[in-house]
Amino acid sequence: VEDTDKGVYQAIIDEYGEDSPQAMVEVYGEFPGADEYQFIPLGLVEEAGKRPPMRDPEAPVVLGVDPARYGADATIIVARRGRDLLEVRRFRGDDTMTVVGHVIEAIEDFRPVLTVIDEGGLGAGVLDRLLEQRYKVRGVNFGWKAKDQKAYQNKRAEMWGAMKQWLRTASIKDDRNLKKDLCGPRTRPNSSGSIALETKEQMKARGL
Repeated sequence: VEDTDKGVYQAIIDEYGEDSPQAMVEVYGEFPGADEYQFIPLGLVEEAGKRPPMRDPEAPVVLGVDPARYGADATIIVARRGRDLLEVRRFRGDDTMTVVGHVIEAIEDFRPVLTVIDEGGLGAGVLDRLLEQRYKVRGVNFGWKAKDQKAYQNKRAEMWGAMKQWLRTASIKDDRNLKKDLCGPRTRPNSSGSIALETKEQMKARGL
């Protein structure tokens, strides 16, 4: 895995340059600077990283999966028990069936009550295969309408809003990449007055 990561990091340096914003974030782990548009402040994430876990054995375990295939993006599998983040697993350069295998392994390790998968793009195939094998999984599409459409532009913004609230009492891992991911998105102007987050494409355009 380390060799794979080094190859990905070198590819980023070769494509964008050693001093580029992309390299600063992806390779050297420099966090985005705080500004008035940053949705989740670094301080909130750092406090959650210092908070001791509750270790409630009665709390249900839920898995979250964001599948990726090739390139700099990674497949992310996160296990959460109540207020505690148990583990973050990252995989790069895998085909769809290999990603399915990673998810099945995590399901067997953590025995979650539910596994939620981003069904956009590659995730649709991962979701279909797991449903075919009768695993308890559910798809979510970030483009769906929010339940509270007055407050949030879409499901993605609403989920980030819920996560921001969760972080106020959560216990998470002291993980550099996790911090970077949580602090990355900015809000963007919205004529309706609801909370809207920049797209992944807009984030990548500024080096995230």
